[in-house]
Amino acid sequence: MIERIRSILAEIPEVSAWKLTVSEKQSSELFYVGRKLETNRATDTTNYVLTIYVDKEAGTAGSADTGRTRGSAAFSIYAFMSDDELRAKIRDSSILIISHQERILNIADEIVVLKDGRLVRQGTREDVL
Repeated sequence: MIERIRSILAEIPEVSAWKLTVSEKQSSELFYVGRKLETNRATDTTNYVLTIYVDKEAGTAGSADTGRTRGSAAFSIYAFMSDDELRAKIRDSSILIISHQERILNIADEIVVLKDGRLVRQGTREDVL
């Protein structure tokens, strides 16, 4: 599974870096009929959480307020997913960037403005400004 993920990520140039968290869990499933234990089945599961990082140039060309910024998205992936499903999951991820810098507005598809933890404005750069 890890090699599949690695090869798919190598195909996607927008992904600057990534982190895969793997956790394994053992559990038991008990099935009762009435008060009698009918089946006791042990299960081993492996969970994968993939975090992808995307670096972007931010700011206006010719402006002193330029630089690189990094956003990230994390999501669960499953061993039963096909390669196409994995690619779609990675490509369709929403990248979240939290910033107080106005230069970030130039690269954002959607902007959410919060004040005191409440939503004040939301939309494109043109909607928000």
